[in-house]
Amino acid sequence: MIVGSSDIASKQIPFITMMLILANVCMFTKSYMLEVQAARESQANYMDVIKGNDYSTENEDAAIEFFDQYGFQMSDFENGEYYSLLSHMFVHGGIMHLLGNMLALWAFAVTLEELYGMGVFTGVYFVCGLAACLSQGLYDMNATIPMVGASGAIAGILGAYCITFGSRAKVKFLYYFLGFHIIEIPASLFAVLWIGLQVVCFSTGGGTSGGVAIVAHLGGCGAGLALGYFFKSEVEARVDTDREGNLVIASAKPKPVSEAKLLEDILECQPFTQVVATLGDTNIACPKCGTTLDMHHPVGERLVRCHNDACIHMTYVDGYLLASQMHETQTETQTV
Repeated sequence: MIVGSSDIASKQIPFITMMLILANVCMFTKSYMLEVQAARESQANYMDVIKGNDYSTENEDAAIEFFDQYGFQMSDFENGEYYSLLSHMFVHGGIMHLLGNMLALWAFAVTLEELYGMGVFTGVYFVCGLAACLSQGLYDMNATIPMVGASGAIAGILGAYCITFGSRAKVKFLYYFLGFHIIEIPASLFAVLWIGLQVVCFSTGGGTSGGVAIVAHLGGCGAGLALGYFFKSEVEARVDTDREGNLVIASAKPKPVSEAKLLEDILECQPFTQVVATLGDTNIACPKCGTTLDMHHPVGERLVRCHNDACIHMTYVDGYLLASQMHETQTETQTV
């Protein structure tokens, strides 16, 4: 059983992941209550069936209708029920189905949500879910059993996770042999083994081996691999290793510094006389009268007096003005 991914410490609350898990639990609670009521109804009807009396299947019909309504089938397009493209991701057929999917989602989604950001992560999740259900639907156009479960979307998160972190991240498994133990394998190796298992299941049992939508798993994972590769160049700068070799994620994506801003900061730190000597003659004008300032005879450090007797305005020549002058000089040179 998957119990976790790498040892990357999350620095923020995985809000979207928690909301997805909560939505899945709420939908499962609704379906479970309907199934319990249907089971009680079936037991109550047992004696009526033996006696030949009329009996009700209202609760049983309601449980079946729930899965038909929110599960996905290609026939939903004909009926205009397009919402099932999304709703099927929140419906599960049993407690183990739900538990397995939610553990896998938590294992891979928490770190990926922090790295991608809530918006991109949400988009990746639902795109993978859509790719999964459409892959299964196109494979079996005439299926009459609705497809339910978040495993296709989670397979996509797995694919994106493995592309992003590769062998640097670990996947943890809980197993029992003379006691409970945890084993770790590289995420990239896990992805290869998992995809290989899906291919074997498909080749031996078809696209719905054992009632499991194998094609949906492969379609969702394929979409996740593609999206992970697409976003990798955007996020890989934030993934690093500390001195102990553990993966860490920078708190924010480094912001690019403009050339003008960098030049301004550099000039601001240099001695004024040295900068003026490097620039030579300048065209920095007095902001009051427009007369070109004599930068070679400052009154004080970066303070220049206008030599127009009718003005004598004092101007503080900061890094911004100097950077603007250098930019204009470079532009004139390039133009010539």
